Amino acid sequence: SQASGIAFKTVSKKTYILTADHFCESYADDSVSLENGDISFGSILYVENYLGHSWPATVIARDKPTDLCLVSTDEMPPVKTIKLAKGMPKIGSDIYTVSEPLGIGPNGTALHFTGKFSGCDTEGDCYYSIPATFGSSGSIVLNDKGEMVGMIQKAIIMLQVMSIGVGADDIEKFLNYATELTGDNLL
Repeated sequence: SQASGIAFKTVSKKTYILTADHFCESYADDSVSLENGDISFGSILYVENYLGHSWPATVIARDKPTDLCLVSTDEMPPVKTIKLAKGMPKIGSDIYTVSEPLGIGPNGTALHFTGKFSGCDTEGDCYYSIPATFGSSGSIVLNDKGEMVGMIQKAIIMLQVMSIGVGADDIEKFLNYATELTGDNLL
C-alpha cells in the first residue's frame, strides 16, 4: 500500500513522519496495543522521499478515531522542522499540500497542490478544496506560513477536487500523546 505524508521534525537523529493511520494499519499486525486498542506501536515499513531514496521506518503511534499515524526512522537525514499552526485558517484562506496521488510523482518531482480551506464540521471533519485520490491520504495541509493545519484522509469520489481530513486540534492532541510516548518534544 502507499500513502503520502510529511517528515516534519528530527530529534536526536530520529526523523518523525506523519501520515494516515489507514495506511499504517497494514503494518501494525506485529505491534503492541495500548489502552483501548486505538494506539499501537512497533511495526516496520519504508518511507521514501520525492527523489526516490527510501529508509526503513517504525510505526510509533496510531490513533484510529482520528486516522493519524506517526512513524520514525533513524536513517533518514535530518529535516527542517515544520511547525503546527496554533489554529485553523479562516474559511477561504489559501492552503497547500505536497502529495503523490496514484503514485504519480517519483524520480525528482514533488506534486504541489493549492486550494482553499472550507471549514470544519461539528464532527471534526475539515474540508479542503484540494484534489485527492488514492495515495493522497496522509498529505499534510499547510497554511500560507508553511505551518501544518490538517491532513488529507479522504477523497470524495464524485468530487475529486475536494478532500476531507482532520485539523490542527486533532494533530496537536495526537502529537502531545506521541511526545509522552517517545519522550521527544514533537510539537
